[in-house]
Amino acid sequence: MQKLKGIIKKLSAVSMGAAMLGASLTGAIAADLKDYPAPFVDVVGKKFDYLLVLGSGATGEGAAKDTIGALDIASGLGSVAVSAAGTSGSTVTVTGGQSEDIPLTNNIASSNQLDSVLTDDDVESLFDGEITFQSTSYDVSEELLLNLNKNTSIQTSLSSSDDDYTSDVRMEIEKNALVYVYRFDESIQVNKTTNADPLEINFLGKALKITSVDSATKLTASVGTEYVMNSGETVEVESKSVKLTKVGSGGDVAVEVDGVSKILSDGQTATVNGLEIKNSDQFYDSNDQAQSSANLIIGTDAVDTIQDSGKYFGGDDVCSSDDPEDPDCWKWVVKNMNNVGTTTYTSTTANGISWGVAATHGPILALQNDFALNDYKDDPPAVGDCISFPNDYLSVCFDSLTTSDEDNLNIVLQIDTGFDSEASEAGVTLPSGSKALLISSNVADTLGIDVDASGFGPNGTLSADIKTDKIWINPFNESKQGVYYENSNGLTVLAGYVNTSRFGYIDHNKVRGTTGTAIVFNLTSIVPGPIATNQTGAAIELTLEPADTDLSPAGSDTIKTVWNLTTGHIVNSLGGTSSSEESAEVVWINTGIGTKDEDHRSRFGIIITNPKGKGSGDKVDLSVPADYTQANIVIKGTSTTVSGGTTGSSVVMAAVDKAPSPVLDTEVTNKVVDNLILVGGPAVNRLSAEFLGLTYPAYGAASGISSGEAILSLKDNGEKVAMIVAGYESADTVRASRVLRDYAANKANLKGAEVTVKGTTSNPSVVASTTSSDTTTA
Repeated sequence: MQKLKGIIKKLSAVSMGAAMLGASLTGAIAADLKDYPAPFVDVVGKKFDYLLVLGSGATGEGAAKDTIGALDIASGLGSVAVSAAGTSGSTVTVTGGQSEDIPLTNNIASSNQLDSVLTDDDVESLFDGEITFQSTSYDVSEELLLNLNKNTSIQTSLSSSDDDYTSDVRMEIEKNALVYVYRFDESIQVNKTTNADPLEINFLGKALKITSVDSATKLTASVGTEYVMNSGETVEVESKSVKLTKVGSGGDVAVEVDGVSKILSDGQTATVNGLEIKNSDQFYDSNDQAQSSANLIIGTDAVDTIQDSGKYFGGDDVCSSDDPEDPDCWKWVVKNMNNVGTTTYTSTTANGISWGVAATHGPILALQNDFALNDYKDDPPAVGDCISFPNDYLSVCFDSLTTSDEDNLNIVLQIDTGFDSEASEAGVTLPSGSKALLISSNVADTLGIDVDASGFGPNGTLSADIKTDKIWINPFNESKQGVYYENSNGLTVLAGYVNTSRFGYIDHNKVRGTTGTAIVFNLTSIVPGPIATNQTGAAIELTLEPADTDLSPAGSDTIKTVWNLTTGHIVNSLGGTSSSEESAEVVWINTGIGTKDEDHRSRFGIIITNPKGKGSGDKVDLSVPADYTQANIVIKGTSTTVSGGTTGSSVVMAAVDKAPSPVLDTEVTNKVVDNLILVGGPAVNRLSAEFLGLTYPAYGAASGISSGEAILSLKDNGEKVAMIVAGYESADTVRASRVLRDYAANKANLKGAEVTVKGTTSNPSVVASTTSSDTTTA
């Protein structure tokens, strides 16, 4: 399946326009002015990503005006709104929706997680009330079902077995996992509907008039927007002018769409110049044509078929569109339309959703996802992404993580090749060059030795656990390992001995300000133990495991490292061979990961840094969160507000990042490293001429720009893009820059790879796109 770019939307409290800036544009394939101000602003990373380039050929007033244009562009980019909150580690507060912290690898709807059925009690914008159908009131309601059998789950590279996730956390979604249901809560006979007396409902916030039931699994409905128009009146629909030119005495109407005319008889539906129009009702005034009117239903589709397993309105292809509301990615559930009764279904973990289709069960009308996002090539939602139903009516959002990687501890396991000198400080004599396994932390007193552990034998009397940032394990004999630590004076001390048991832990109190143990260390001796590929002698296993068995059942998230011993019980290597990576030298649960060359994340949230690269140096590098990492999942409706996490209050880009200083075209030495904004035409800017394929300097007609006009043109610049802001004269360039300064007001007309700008400096207009047949005026 192709990457479903349009299905995933960025979660943002500011606007969908700003949210779209989180996507990156790479190369000419993705370059489209509709995404502006992306890629010149990264709202997720809160960074500017552009270089403004002025033409060195501009002089006098022309140079001054180009500078004014550059300032306008920079001003617009600096005003882009971004979230004031961080991307993780903060509390999420949701009003009018639902949120839950979901442990990594878990389904979002399961025991102690989100409810599998969400109603207006959970998402306040969902409807629960009455409709009137043929003079009778009926109770109806809306529900969001999180299918228990077709999962939506939080996954890591290890749990999903997808190495390309690296240390990222993703929300994977199976086909049919997300279901919106329009429930008929009172017994109703839908097939009584007629064109004259239709069943009218709001489905996903869109008005539907069901005018006929064609079969148990097929309906016909009016789905366009209704317009009550007087004769001679014009309305704008989908950027086209629709005029009701005349209403006839027999119910006929004459309409005109951008100059294309057609007569529609009473009740007729026809496509006129790309728009579908239904002549629904009329009022004819024989005395005054101007007082005559008609009720027209107009849209890309005015009347459509709703059929079980069919695509949502407008869909007719595979689910691979870049449109954020691609109808091909959602399919209908339509059943029992000739039955009289209420909507009935069951939902279980074993069987998922089972629709009631017995004769006693009533109509079922629902919509479910027809896509799966369950591996890297599908690009499942990451932090800040949402899966949104059509019309943005409901969204399932991966808001944030409960911990921030910036706060992680760095725990390193490695061989200390000169341990005999440290042991001497503890009063223990070892052969020269003795080695030990060293566990170290980058934060003082975050490693603990559990002196009360059942398998630990203290060296003397110890009344309290020992806190340190260095622990050594040095094999004493085949059944006992010496446990050493560095005290507050920097001296090595023998704490005691351990064989097969827990002996230490990572201390939460020091890391997050609360008591408790995050990760425990367990030690196992193996004599002999062919755990690693080339291992032939004795070994010790050092295993890290979360202490909280409620969030992580025992054995479900173990990181085991295997250390080979040589004669004399000296720690010799990670795995069987020194300075050589082996799959089984680092094991997550039962999966060897020692030869994986990317970062990986465990269920607790521990990042195992490049096991292969670190393993070749007999080292294991772990980035350990201060607490159990969970995913903040938010269910949003149209009235939901979210604060904290990746949302919250907004600020402008100028408040969070310093804008890059502009340069001259002659100062750019490597153009492909930046997204370029080239101000000035090919007569004054060498790079503008180069990207337009012209010989510098190109004046007048040779520039390809008409008198009184300017262009905004996106060009491929390797993995980056170059945008040319150029006018026939410098005043025209300023006019184009004003369009970018006020990009939000011009958003509807910025589309394709190039547009033309006319008008005046105070009132510029985008009048044409060279990559689209549309012609629009701001």
